[in-house]
Amino acid sequence: MTKKEKSIASYRIYINSPEWKQKRLSYIKTYKNKCQCCKIEFLDKDLSLHHHTYKRVWKELKDDLVLVCVQCHNNIHFNNWKKTPMNEKYLRDRFNELKLI
Repeated sequence: MTKKEKSIASYRIYINSPEWKQKRLSYIKTYKNKCQCCKIEFLDKDLSLHHHTYKRVWKELKDDLVLVCVQCHNNIHFNNWKKTPMNEKYLRDRFNELKLI
């Protein structure tokens, strides 16, 4: 197994861990089931935590994660949201706006 494969396997274990599930539920409760990008309310099962950075996996800071709906999460990873400074800035700005509300 390559180093990258080990890293991916470790990350998958983390995402399925009780610690991660609790962290996710905490964000859902804090943000009242609202996607931090589109501000639409969703069911728990339709929300994900997105990592802004993977530098502190297992020990994320609050600003390392953002609660997003499936649509926004897919856009971030696969569609119109090619990882560019402008898109990351937009997402972080939206996140910071919500912290002020």
